[in-house]
Amino acid sequence: MLFEGDKEISHLVSQFQENEETVLCAYHLWEGLDIPGPSLSNVMIAELPFPPKDPVFDAKRKVSVNPFNEVDVPYMLLRLKQGIGRLIRTSTDKGTIHIWMSPSENDEILDSILPLLPVKPAFYK
Repeated sequence: MLFEGDKEISHLVSQFQENEETVLCAYHLWEGLDIPGPSLSNVMIAELPFPPKDPVFDAKRKVSVNPFNEVDVPYMLLRLKQGIGRLIRTSTDKGTIHIWMSPSENDEILDSILPLLPVKPAFYK
């Protein structure tokens, strides 16, 4: 098990690529991670990547008619697409994507997420 923050990221990625049985737990690696081949064959997203609570996003929310749909959801969908993209880097890559969502998230935004997925989910509630 490797954890983002335990070592320099290039060292962690190198270890992850060299050993296919290794699990890399990361919070910030939504983009810029390029690991083609069998080392990266499963992406688990434990929390949808909504924007942070900070002054920039707060200002965007204040001028929006529907802040959740106009600011939060588009940001989250872009980051989610980037996270899903970590899995498929070459034409021979394959794997699975697990997205854990609360029932309220499921009801509210599942229809926005489904078109991002490369194939129809095998199972979802």
